[in-house]
Amino acid sequence: MDKSTNTVRFTARFPSVTWEGDYDLWIEKYSFWGPYESRRGNGAYRHVFNNVDFMSVFQLHTHPSGRITVQDVSASLRFESCEVFSENYTINSRPISDWAEVSRAWKVNFDYKMETEIAVVEEAIEFVYGSLFGLARLPYDGVVDFFRNYGAEIIEANP
Repeated sequence: MDKSTNTVRFTARFPSVTWEGDYDLWIEKYSFWGPYESRRGNGAYRHVFNNVDFMSVFQLHTHPSGRITVQDVSASLRFESCEVFSENYTINSRPISDWAEVSRAWKVNFDYKMETEIAVVEEAIEFVYGSLFGLARLPYDGVVDFFRNYGAEIIEANP
């Protein structure tokens, strides 16, 4: 098999994404210089993210041995708003009374982390895709078809 390279742009848009389930949390932070912080809770949680956009552009390479690698990943994950909620959640023994404010702060924090730590997301995508295709031993055309079936745009093909 000859070496091939494709540039793939994979985008996904979801009007709403919901994560829900049960949790049991007990985190205590101690610092020699700073204050003690306790985050505790248990029960149900429900987090709803609205107008979620995910985009990833990467190089998909196949080698003469048939091994497929994913490289040069760039990514973006955005959402318009969110509603986070967890039953019985406390910070320093104080229950959360304004989940709307917590949701707004969570969104601001997420956007900041996406701007400053996007490299971690890109490395994770490269690892997941690379592992998936390495372990699945799909032929190169099968991997390209996988992305096409999910609406990915194959920007350039260099077979």
